[in-house]
Amino acid sequence: MDIIVELKRTLSPPCWETGSLLGECEGEIYLEDRCIGKVKVYAVDIDGMMNYGYSPWDLLDIDGATYPYTELLSEDMAGEFVPAVNRALRIDEAYSQNLLIIDRVEVLPKYRGRNFGLQAMHLILANLYPGCRIAAIKPFPLQFEGGIKDRPTEWDVRMKYNTFPKQQRLAKQKLRAHYAKLGFVPVRGMEFMVLDLEGGYFKKWDDVELGED
Repeated sequence: MDIIVELKRTLSPPCWETGSLLGECEGEIYLEDRCIGKVKVYAVDIDGMMNYGYSPWDLLDIDGATYPYTELLSEDMAGEFVPAVNRALRIDEAYSQNLLIIDRVEVLPKYRGRNFGLQAMHLILANLYPGCRIAAIKPFPLQFEGGIKDRPTEWDVRMKYNTFPKQQRLAKQKLRAHYAKLGFVPVRGMEFMVLDLEGGYFKKWDDVELGED
C-alpha cells in the first residue's frame, strides 16, 4: 500500500462532547510527507450508550452526519437492523446495532484515480472494526453537496469540485462499484451500502485491487 492515515479523536466527558459519544474521528491521508486527502468516520457504540440512557435514535440525532443512518435500525427489535439490511448481509439476526460509519473520504484532484481513497477506507476498516457489527456508507458524490458553492472553504477550493463529473446518477454508480471492491453491498430501497464485520475485517489489499473475495 502507498498511503497512511492519521486519525485524531478528542476525548472528553461523554455527557458533554458529541465526539466522545459518537466515536468521531477525523484525519488526513498522507502519501510520504504530503497530505493528499481527508477522512471522517464514526465508531458508534450504540449498545454501550444505552447505559447512558440514550436510545439509538437519540444518539445518532446528536450529529446531522449520523442521523440518516437511523434508517438502518429496527424500531421493533432491540439490537437489530431493519429486514432490508439483514437481507443485504444474508443474515437472520444481528444482536447488535454498533456502527462503523465512513462519513467522508476526500482525495485532492492531483491524486485521484490511483485508489488512494479506497486504500484509506481499507485501513480504516482493518483498524476500527473491533466492537462494530457493521460498517455503513452512503455513496453520495461530494460535488453535489449543498452549500459547497455558496460557502467554500480553503479545502473546497483545493478539491476543485467543479471539475468532478456532472452526472449525479453515473457518479453514484461509480462510487457503488468502487466501494463494492471492499465488500460493501447495497441495501435495497435505501441509499446506503453495508459491510458485515461480525467476523472482523481481514481482506488483503492485493485482493481488494484484484476484486477477489
